[in-house]
Amino acid sequence: AVAAVLVVIATMVLSILLLPDVGDVARSAAAAGVFVANLHFQAATASYWAPAAESMPLLHLWSLSVEEQFYLAWPLVLVFARKRPAVLWWVFGASLALYAWLSYANPNAAFYQTPARAWELTAGALVAFGLVRPVRGGLLLVLLACLVPMPIAAATMLSVLGATMLIATVHAGRRVPILETRPMIAVGLISYSLYLWHWPLLAIERATRAGEAPVEVRLALRGIAIVLSILSYRYVEQPFRRARVRPARAVAVGVACAAALSCTAFALASKHPGSKPPEPKLAEWRYCHPYGPGVPARQQLPECVQVAGPKVVLWGDSFAEVWQDYALRIAGEKGMPMVRAISPGCPPALVTLPPHPRRVSAFCRKHSEETAAYLEKYGADTVIVAGWWASLLRERPDAAE
Repeated sequence: AVAAVLVVIATMVLSILLLPDVGDVARSAAAAGVFVANLHFQAATASYWAPAAESMPLLHLWSLSVEEQFYLAWPLVLVFARKRPAVLWWVFGASLALYAWLSYANPNAAFYQTPARAWELTAGALVAFGLVRPVRGGLLLVLLACLVPMPIAAATMLSVLGATMLIATVHAGRRVPILETRPMIAVGLISYSLYLWHWPLLAIERATRAGEAPVEVRLALRGIAIVLSILSYRYVEQPFRRARVRPARAVAVGVACAAALSCTAFALASKHPGSKPPEPKLAEWRYCHPYGPGVPARQQLPECVQVAGPKVVLWGDSFAEVWQDYALRIAGEKGMPMVRAISPGCPPALVTLPPHPRRVSAFCRKHSEETAAYLEKYGADTVIVAGWWASLLRERPDAAE
C-alpha cells in the first residue's frame, strides 16, 4: 500500500506538470485510493485495449483494486473452506463460468469486475489448500499464452493455468531451475514495484505526444521504470517489511494514507471537471456488432434494422472508440440515433489482406461486408470511419505503390 500511494502521488505531480488537464487522472487516483479503480475504469473506458486507455496513467491499478476487493470477501470464504475445502472448487467454477459468459456478453465487465476475476485468485487458494497437484508444463503454457496470438479470454485462462501449475510445483517443494536463476530472482524481487511504475511513465509520455514514440524513447522509459522499481524495492518495500509494527497499526496507517490520498485527489478532480463532453440525451445508442471474433455479425443486424432511416454510424476497429463522443454529439444535435459498428482488431476496409491471425480473419471480413451491406440497404445521414490505418497499410503487400 505504501509503494502504491507513493506511485499515485508521483503520477499526480507529473500529470499536473505535464498534462493540460488532470481531472481524469485525479478521479482515477481517488478511485484507486479506496480500491474501486476497476469500477471507475470500467465506466470510463469502452475497452481496456482502446487507444484512449493508453494515455490513462493509473489504468493499471484496476487489478490492485480487484485484489483488495477479493481480500475483503476472502475471510468469509475461509469460514466455510476450513472445514469443507471443496467449497473453493465451487467458487472457482462459478467465477470461471461467469468470466466465460461475460467474455461473450460484456467483455468490459469480464475484464474489470471482481466476481469475474475471482477464479484467478482462487486458483492460488486451491494450491495453498493442497487441492492442486504439481504438474509439469506450466512454464510452457505461460509462454504459449504470451507468444501465440489468441483471444484474450483464452490467453487469460491458459496463462492462469500455467501459473497455477508452476506455483503448485514450487509449493510441493520441487525445483524449477529456470526460476532459480539470478535474472529471474532479480525480476521477481522488483516485480511489484515494476508493475506500479512502468505504466504511468508510458501513459504520460503517450498523452503528451502525437503519434508513436521512437524506439529509443520507449526503451529509455522502461529503463527509468526499472531504476525506480529497484529504488522503490530497496527504500520503500524492504524497510516497511522489516519495520517492527503491529499488524493492526500498519493496516490503520495504510488505510489512513489511502483515504487521505483519495480525498485529496477527489478535491483536485472537483476543480478540474475534465474536457470530456457529456453524452447527449437525444442520441439513442445501438450496438451492431459484438466485441471479439467468433460471433457472426449477422446475428446482431436485426437490432440495427430497427434503426432504419437517418442516423449516425460509427464504423471501425478499436481506434474508432476515440470518436464515440463526437458521434454521439452529432447524433444528439440532429436528434437521431447512433449505430456503433465497432470490432477491435478489424479494420474498416473491403480489401483483400494477407492472412493474419490477429487483425485479419474471416470474422473481420464478414464484419466489414455486412456493415457495408447494411449501410447500402438502410442508409445513414453521417458515417464516421476510423481505424489504425498505419497497421492496415503495413499488412498490404502493395502499400508502397
